Amino acid sequence: MRIFTFMRPLYKTTIGYRIRVVGMNPAAAKAAGIDAGRIFVIAFLISGSLAGMAGFTEVNGVQHMLVQGFNPTIGAEGIGIAILANANPIGIIFGAVLFGALKVGGQILGQTSGIPSSIIEIMEGFVMLFVLISYYFRRRIEIRREIKKLKSEPV
Repeated sequence: MRIFTFMRPLYKTTIGYRIRVVGMNPAAAKAAGIDAGRIFVIAFLISGSLAGMAGFTEVNGVQHMLVQGFNPTIGAEGIGIAILANANPIGIIFGAVLFGALKVGGQILGQTSGIPSSIIEIMEGFVMLFVLISYYFRRRIEIRREIKKLKSEPV
């Protein structure tokens, strides 16, 4: 539920607004007078700090050391979840629950039926593939609508 702690500043402060604007369209942000380079650095510092805190809690967990078998793909899964959620903080919660349920289900499936748990990674890959394909087709539809609109306008 820490996501709500970070959602408020992102949606209720000027720096949060600027981060969202630069993230959506850096060229438009520059045209509006926002220093996109500075905002990128601020966003990277914030995200790096959050990643550092997450890494600290992982290492400082139960065993107080980085254990063998640590999952090095956590960052990639986080990127996948963010893409799945379309970078929406509420959607990230649901995406994380979905991927977590897939992971746990894969472990149980591997223990009970002998099917390798790596099949879940393939399923996650397909989920990501379908999400990215849907983004592609949505963008194509938007472009076609814009072209149609421009063709119908008088010159």
